[in-house]
Amino acid sequence: MAFKRNLAVLLFACFLILAAEVQFNQAVERRFEDSPRYKECVESCIQDINARMKERGQSLDDHYVQDKCQDDCKPPSDEDPGYPGNLEDNPLRS
Repeated sequence: MAFKRNLAVLLFACFLILAAEVQFNQAVERRFEDSPRYKECVESCIQDINARMKERGQSLDDHYVQDKCQDDCKPPSDEDPGYPGNLEDNPLRS
């Protein structure tokens, strides 16, 4: 009986830790997405891609370009949230 109670307490504690981690990660992501540096990175990326596509006489879906730029401007998970992304590795901007 004590084993079941201890197991239940342990599982509940793990659940609380996981829930706290998820909330923390969401808060960090929201803070980063509100930063002027991130917004500037996304806007610049969108303008660069649209200009390159226009030069080629092509176009891409606006939502695709925005999603691509938002992903490219996010830091790798192990980097500091202030980092604007590794734009040099973005094939659409080369």
